[in-house]
Amino acid sequence: MGHPGKYTCCIAENEGASPWPSLAQELGYPQGASTVTMLPGLFLGYFSTTGGPNPEDVLQPLCEQLCTAGTTSAFASWTQTLVVLNPVHARMLKNLGMTKDDVRRYVYENTRFRADIYHRMKKLIVEERPDDRASVISTWPGSTVSMHASPDNIRVIVAGAEGTQGVFIRMFLGLMATHEITA
Repeated sequence: MGHPGKYTCCIAENEGASPWPSLAQELGYPQGASTVTMLPGLFLGYFSTTGGPNPEDVLQPLCEQLCTAGTTSAFASWTQTLVVLNPVHARMLKNLGMTKDDVRRYVYENTRFRADIYHRMKKLIVEERPDDRASVISTWPGSTVSMHASPDNIRVIVAGAEGTQGVFIRMFLGLMATHEITA
């Protein structure tokens, strides 16, 4: 079965409202370069928060929703997640002293599965590449494993209107690809 988000979703990064460098700049493109990032989206989810005095007040609802994206590809830890913060959330996090790297690290550390479920689900996944972590993840009761292989598997952009909602897109057994558009 397919999913229309694999090829019909289009999001424009709002560089003017972002307190951080754009995704293109993070990937090494010069400021002002026109780029497009394509991704095989499997699951698009919303999170909503009015924020608060701590980064957790904005990011924990995101992490909780992301953990509900428990399809088999969610257990293919090498895939990526795109986090789309609205301008209000981005400013709140920046004002609380957070960088994009801090956001990535927080999401990495707080999107976890029980290790026994991870091991069971890994048996159901047909992957294009192996997950070397499977052999070293503990099966001790209560052990957990991050949804992502590393914080680098999480990309953060700012888009959308001022408000209380953000979205995330979990990849479908593939990786994002960014290319410069030249005239």
